[in-house]
Formats: sequence, structure tokens, C-alpha cells
Amino acid sequence: MEDKVGKIEQGVFIEEKNVMCYVACIYKTIQVVKNEKLNREMIAKQIDILYPAEMKAAVKKSVAKCIDVRKYQKP
Repeated sequence: MEDKVGKIEQGVFIEEKNVMCYVACIYKTIQVVKNEKLNREMIAKQIDILYPAEMKAAVKKSVAKCIDVRKYQKP
């Protein structure tokens, strides 16, 4: 499991139930997800806390672009 979760840091998301449940649990724990919805304000706070200064603007821009996506759809 650790190797699969570690790949998330490299931008590789493993679409397996146990991995996705783990990620959902982490998001709920840090209050990025509340009532099954993404919390914009908390995401911004977590970015400020967790990301290096040189990455913050790009990550916030990516979040703003993707935050309203509700469900993945294969192309």
C-alpha cells in the first residue's frame, strides 16, 4: 500500500478502492473534504502549510481549475 500511496506524490493516482479510500480518509482528516464536498478555503490553507513557496501559486491555480470536477470520465 505504501508504494501505491507514494506514487500520488509523483502525480500517479492508483484507482484501486483501498488506495482511494485511504486518500479520502486523509482529506477528511485534514478537513479538505467536508460533507462529501471539497472545501476551497481549507485546501488553500493546506497548500500554504504543506507546499514550498515556489509551488504554491501553481498548485492553487490547478486546484481552481479542477475543484468543480465531480467525477472522473474516461476520454
